[in-house]
Amino acid sequence: VAIVVDSKDKKEAVSAAMLGPNAQRVLDAPATIVFAADNNCDRLLPKVTQALRDEGAPESYVSKVPLYVRLFSGGFGYFAGIPVIRMLLNLIGFLVRKVAFKIVSYFMPVPTPSTAETWSFKQSIFPATIFMLACTAFGLATCPMEGLRNALELPNNYSIPVAFAYAFNPD
Repeated sequence: VAIVVDSKDKKEAVSAAMLGPNAQRVLDAPATIVFAADNNCDRLLPKVTQALRDEGAPESYVSKVPLYVRLFSGGFGYFAGIPVIRMLLNLIGFLVRKVAFKIVSYFMPVPTPSTAETWSFKQSIFPATIFMLACTAFGLATCPMEGLRNALELPNNYSIPVAFAYAFNPD
């Protein structure tokens, strides 16, 4: 999810939640784009699999998507909205995947398991990077920033991996 922060009130709220010099960057920029990562991507699986079917993806592929998403993302459905339970489920799931992947790695290459938050951060960085490159292509200067606490009243299952302040390039 990308959130445009351009009103004075929201800019002040986001600025107060930033670390170090990033607070002033938010205030100085015409707008800041905040990328929020959904740590509970599991809930969207029915829509994703239906969209794949509608686009003609082979059923042999579509049927494996939920397994792979759950295996690599660490999503845990409804309980992921409760912070303490989410933390425990993520830890248990991560440890189980770590052991299972280690065993399987003796027989075939496997990816490195990660927590739901790490996986969702990785996935949200792809569109964030494209945004930054598109801004550059249109002559805008960008400043990627991290360290933003939740000043946007997002649901508990969202984390904020990166935000971008942008402005017209003076060159």
